[in-house]
Amino acid sequence: MSAEHAASQTTIEWLLHSNVFNVLMVLAFLAFVINKFKLFSSVGRQQATIAQQLAQAEEKRTQAEQQLLQLQSRISAIDTEAEGILEQARTAANTLQAKLIANAQQEAERLIEAAKQRVVLEEKAALERVKSEHIKAAVAEARAQLMNTQTETQAVALKGFVQQLNQVNLASVR
Repeated sequence: MSAEHAASQTTIEWLLHSNVFNVLMVLAFLAFVINKFKLFSSVGRQQATIAQQLAQAEEKRTQAEQQLLQLQSRISAIDTEAEGILEQARTAANTLQAKLIANAQQEAERLIEAAKQRVVLEEKAALERVKSEHIKAAVAEARAQLMNTQTETQAVALKGFVQQLNQVNLASVR
């Protein structure tokens, strides 16, 4: 069996070597055909086109990112400006509110003072009317009593007194 075994092993080695040689020959032939007819040149062109498209897409993506950053910057600036405008509006509104309140308070104080002055004047006028009415009533009462109790000489004196009272009454009414 050892001779048979040695012969089968030699045959296996020979087949193995011939198969390796055949594979190498086929690879060499395929390389020659591919190189001769440039079969992979279209694949290379497609790869170049794809690479170019990828580069363009990357450039567009970079531009889009730059535009996004610019837009974000503009939005941030607009937000800041809007906050400034709102703050100015709040300040102006607060100032206007304070002015309106101060003006309203001044107007209320002026109206109160004018009303107080009117009340004082009306009180004085009412007091003068009451005084005048009391004086007139007192003069009329005195005249009536004096006329009832008078004598001839008293009548002349009383008439003079009544005239003096009327003059005093007229002077106080004025």
